[in-house]
Amino acid sequence: MSSPLMAVIGQRVTVRLATIVGLVGMQILLTIACALVLRQNQLLRSEASTYQKLAAPPVGSNVPAIAGIDWNGVKRQVAYGEERLPTLVYGFSKDCGPCVANWAPMRTLQKLSPHRIRIVYVNTVDSVDALTDDYLREHGLDSDRVFLRLDADSALHYRVRATPQSQLVDRSGRVVWSKIGQFSPDDVAGLLTMIDEHEQSSEARGGQ
Repeated sequence: MSSPLMAVIGQRVTVRLATIVGLVGMQILLTIACALVLRQNQLLRSEASTYQKLAAPPVGSNVPAIAGIDWNGVKRQVAYGEERLPTLVYGFSKDCGPCVANWAPMRTLQKLSPHRIRIVYVNTVDSVDALTDDYLREHGLDSDRVFLRLDADSALHYRVRATPQSQLVDRSGRVVWSKIGQFSPDDVAGLLTMIDEHEQSSEARGGQ
């Protein structure tokens, strides 16, 4: 066989080998890319699941009676449907900046309690030593409405981890408003409107 023919055959073999190697390389890269995409999807699903576990109960969800240990060390439960008042579940901690800023607008809401709204405070961050009698009096907190530790079921449903955290719950136990972070003037105005609407709705039910 002549040398030119061998050279041509050799070139073709080289080209085919290069093509095969290129295709195999692309297949490997595609396999790696697919694996990375699947891994990323798994991480996103895991993060979404973690967020759902940490996030406050969303508007429209139903929550059970809130129960746990109050500031006096007494087991206590606050159930919905016992009265026609909406309940503001307010998670706070003593030294967080937005919580400190929130006490001013909270006083507006506290003036409506106990006749138009029921307020339940949840503090699972500070120790009992951090919340003194003077602190409770300064911020208008009733010691029997301050929970320092929630029971397992309440902790699972309310997920009070970020503070300040607020949920307005109607008499049926349905969350009608939710907020994580410092109140804005619009938040307070919106809450007052919802309290009015809840009151009118309760009066309408009572007249039926």
